[in-house]
Amino acid sequence: MDSLNELINRHLNDFPEFSYYQSIIKKAKNNKAQHPDISIECCNSLIQGICKTIILRLDSSKTEKDFKRKDTQDLIKPALKLLRVNDDVFENDFITRSASIALAVSTLRNARGDISHGRAVPKKLESDRNLARVVMEMTGSLLRYTLASFYAIELVDREDDITYEKNEEFNNYLDELNPLNGKPLYSLALYQQYNEDYKIQLSDYLYEVEQDEEES
Repeated sequence: MDSLNELINRHLNDFPEFSYYQSIIKKAKNNKAQHPDISIECCNSLIQGICKTIILRLDSSKTEKDFKRKDTQDLIKPALKLLRVNDDVFENDFITRSASIALAVSTLRNARGDISHGRAVPKKLESDRNLARVVMEMTGSLLRYTLASFYAIELVDREDDITYEKNEEFNNYLDELNPLNGKPLYSLALYQQYNEDYKIQLSDYLYEVEQDEEES
């Protein structure tokens, strides 16, 4: 979850409304030990909320009314398909597997949640902190990549000034990390063929450089 939180924090200037999700991340982390089922509920809420946001931002035909009585599995696939339309990096297999993760989180929440469904006591099924940690890790990884792709698409629409020539240091970094002897430069191939992925990796690279400069 820390990586997802850092990603949101990094883009708050462009997307200040996403700070709402940081409060849910904090709640998930704070309840992991004492109330793990609440952490799992928070994970499900994050998946649903971020998917709804992606759909509303990328599909102008959708409104809030379209989300009544929608389960997690009804939201994750449409959101990822919208990202795939704008990003060749997303594969059909990735969409299917991501939907399976989201469904697993939703199923746990429905069976053991405390907030959305009131429970008679004593509760028959309770999760432990280890299960909550695994759910949080899966959710964090899934949403980090999903949200990074969304940010890249939105920022391109707002300001398309990311060019290959302006990022020489990053290009050299990629080429040293991925040498292609006798073939085109890896960085150039990534920029030309998978432009959204290039922008995501560039954002991560610039963030790491900024962190190193602050620590030095």
